[in-house]
Amino acid sequence: MRLFADKGWPRDGGRRQHVGLGLNYRMTELAGAVARAQLAKLSGVLADRRRTATRLHAALSDVPGLHLPTDVDAHAWWLFPIVLRPPLDNRSVAARLAAAGIPARPGYLDQPLHCAPALTEAPSTAAPAIRSRCRPPTGCPPMGRGCARSPNGSSTPPCW
Repeated sequence: MRLFADKGWPRDGGRRQHVGLGLNYRMTELAGAVARAQLAKLSGVLADRRRTATRLHAALSDVPGLHLPTDVDAHAWWLFPIVLRPPLDNRSVAARLAAAGIPARPGYLDQPLHCAPALTEAPSTAAPAIRSRCRPPTGCPPMGRGCARSPNGSSTPPCW
């Protein structure tokens, strides 16, 4: 039941991956009451995050090899996603940032969501097709908003 209530993520391992289908229902009644009281602060919190995102965007916009989000005012900025263009890669850049004392992860999930065991191991006729897209190097599945051909024209598009 815990896996179902917590996005299908087991919390006993170090990896963030969906091993089953699940929701994101973890809020208690007390947490809901506190959240409702905090709604009055929401516009200020969003304004602060958007200001920070604007500063980050301005500071990073001239750095070669980075693809940054384009519409700073359209997001809540829980995270500030940066897509790296080769030869940069997520793991080495995150490690260098961490070594400099800057908190960074190589990605929100350890693998693209379409490669999660909840989908690749599902008893479904689609599972083999999904598994075939999860062999390295993994890019976006060729569908959905934001997927486009990579700058070098390869057939494995990155996720922007």
